[in-house]
Amino acid sequence: GRKKAVNPDLTRMARMEASRPPWGDRRRGRGNMREADRERERRQRSRVWTPSRPEVIERLDAEGLLPAITFIFSRAACEAAVQQCLYAGLRLNDEEARARVRALVEERTASIPAEDLHVLGYYEWLEGLE
Repeated sequence: GRKKAVNPDLTRMARMEASRPPWGDRRRGRGNMREADRERERRQRSRVWTPSRPEVIERLDAEGLLPAITFIFSRAACEAAVQQCLYAGLRLNDEEARARVRALVEERTASIPAEDLHVLGYYEWLEGLE
């Protein structure tokens, strides 16, 4: 397929972030900032819009940039990410793919008692796979 272009704003932001020293700005540490400066900095940070996980995924999908890899560093955070996407109504598989996933998973888990599946969070897990 054709190669997809990376968003130039994202490239610019990554370059800016990479060029910052890891220890921050040595010219003026936080301890030397006047209260008004700290308040101005706090307001500026709060104006930065960060898209939600579902918004990022929808944008990547619209730009033809899926599949993509994202790093989540705990099981709890991973489960929360799946829930965010489900609550947002995000579905990346079409109806046919969802049916294939469900059939395969149900086939492989048919011998597990329903009460065990419930305790394991199976139904939520299956919904996330679809």
